Amino acid sequence: MSKSKKIKIVEKTGNTRKTVIDSSLLNQDVKSPSWRFNRWDKEFPIKHEREEAVGELLDHLSAYEKMTWGKIKLATGGKRIGTNSHYLKISDLSKAAQNRAREIKLYEDEVFSLRINGRHRLIGILEDGVFYVIWNDKEHDICASSKRNT
Repeated sequence: MSKSKKIKIVEKTGNTRKTVIDSSLLNQDVKSPSWRFNRWDKEFPIKHEREEAVGELLDHLSAYEKMTWGKIKLATGGKRIGTNSHYLKISDLSKAAQNRAREIKLYEDEVFSLRINGRHRLIGILEDGVFYVIWNDKEHDICASSKRNT
């Protein structure tokens, strides 16, 4: 994943100098999230969704849109150590997820785990403020946690 560079451009008009940051090159942490589902692997993990669950998922995604990626990455829950949403190395995923990543030609070193609630996570690629959903991990099976209740 490439990290965006901040580029400052100084514009001079007479005696006035103005610093402008190219908005297309801003760090994704200051951007509000947006979602893409074109890479969603509906085959893995195999779970059947009910309409209410999809509505709940959309409610959580809608709530995240009021935040920036930086705030999402810093969010913690309860007395736990660490953040709720974070990057995961492909090598740390379950063997089944690693195999499936190869099958769908997911050639990334890491993916992003977005906490929906409790154990529920969306796993995907975070690129330039856009989260490309790959897996809907309702039971935290893709990357097992040693933490209680996750």
